[in-house]
Amino acid sequence: MTLSNPLKPTPIAPEWSSPWHHMVAILRKIEYIKIESLSACETGTFVIEIFEATSTNRIPTNRSRSRDRSTAMVARVERECTEFNALRTQVYIVVHNAHAESPCEFCKSVMDLFWAIADLHGGSFRDWSP
Repeated sequence: MTLSNPLKPTPIAPEWSSPWHHMVAILRKIEYIKIESLSACETGTFVIEIFEATSTNRIPTNRSRSRDRSTAMVARVERECTEFNALRTQVYIVVHNAHAESPCEFCKSVMDLFWAIADLHGGSFRDWSP
């Protein structure tokens, strides 16, 4: 018996996805982020490098968890420290306003990190924001 119309594979993912889903897919590919100061931060610059795994193995459970495996830098940003301070303040405001009453675990960890950094600088968040 032959079929008049042969079966065709159909995609299971939607053809269109929202910008949010697109961003999440990109973020999931990040293996690690490296931040390095090029000089004294008060007047100097810093570099952020983003790395993705370059494994050809398509089975996620077979991927090694160590950073020793092959990675490739996919983005490099060099900025003045004053720009970093402004970005840090914007991130804090977004995270704080997202759900200040009862933050999710991720937002809580980001806010805790900001406060830990402020403690290292011997003051409150206001003391190290622009």
